[in-house]
Amino acid sequence: MRVLVVEDDRDAREGLVELLRNHSFEVAGAPDGRAALAGLAQAAPDVILLDLALPDMGGDEFLGTLREDPRYADIQVVVMSAWARNIDPPVPIAGWLPKPVDTAALLAMLGRFAKRS
Repeated sequence: MRVLVVEDDRDAREGLVELLRNHSFEVAGAPDGRAALAGLAQAAPDVILLDLALPDMGGDEFLGTLREDPRYADIQVVVMSAWARNIDPPVPIAGWLPKPVDTAALLAMLGRFAKRS
């Protein structure tokens, strides 16, 4: 399964990328929404782990842009955020993980997505 981690905090992003690679996922990272969109054309992931508080193009704008493109309509998006869970993203998402992200919860969620494919 291919996963894209969109997180502006370099240490957090690199930590998640390393964790997921160690669990046999194909993983790429992006520091913001614009970089993530640019990378989608090269290799669309099965799942995007998305921080909402991003510089340049925030998570909400990224989600809206992503869902406007039919090529990416089936990508599962999991929001990672320290913000309150009652904040609604502009489009439906597949899941929500509070920050700091619990490793077991993340791996369990990704495991559920893998079983659907």
